[in-house]
Amino acid sequence: MSTSRRRVAAAAATVVISAGIGAVTNLITGRWSITLFVLLIVLVLVGVGLQIAVTGAESGGGEGGPTVQRARATKGATVIQAGRDLTVNDDQRRP
Repeated sequence: MSTSRRRVAAAAATVVISAGIGAVTNLITGRWSITLFVLLIVLVLVGVGLQIAVTGAESGGGEGGPTVQRARATKGATVIQAGRDLTVNDDQRRP
């Protein structure tokens, strides 16, 4: 299975797990039981694992290694990278 298919499958499973977490939470608030509590903990842990898998695939930590993004600003343009504003002045440009 390719990386993108695994990511899609993990994302879809995350939605299903989230729905299960909501349903079990609703049941726990109606009638408390240790079985429901354990089920809730298991579902939350599975959901966390799936989110880690999806995030790891999106960040490029998979088969191809990390993703490198290069941005080049011209004429005093602002480049948004990693949530920070980077401004390139004329005296900072490379030839």
